[in-house]
Amino acid sequence: MKPSSKEADLKQLREQLRQQIDNAAKSVADLLHATTDLLFATLCHRSDTVTNAGKVTIGSVPEMMSPQQAADYLGVTVGTLSIWRCRRSYPLPFVKVGRKVCYRKSDLDTFIERRTRGSDDHS
Repeated sequence: MKPSSKEADLKQLREQLRQQIDNAAKSVADLLHATTDLLFATLCHRSDTVTNAGKVTIGSVPEMMSPQQAADYLGVTVGTLSIWRCRRSYPLPFVKVGRKVCYRKSDLDTFIERRTRGSDDHS
């Protein structure tokens, strides 16, 4: 028994609707990825120009740093930071923004402070 013309039309409309929904979902996912990337870039570079009591400072250290910036700041490689994160080798907090990782300058400074040893320290 052949489906009626109305059933065939209905089936075709359902398929078109499914395709439109799939395309819309992909567009939303792409938009979320782009927004996450933009947010991360903004967080990592927002302190490049800092206004302080009406004075503008250019080239300051950003409050949020990418893994490369954090590695440079600490004097280690990006790979070392990655290993520390995965193994939780050191108490170095990091921030996840979507799939991106960044570090707060204040956390890096605290990490350096806690790792600093005096001449009397043997640990």
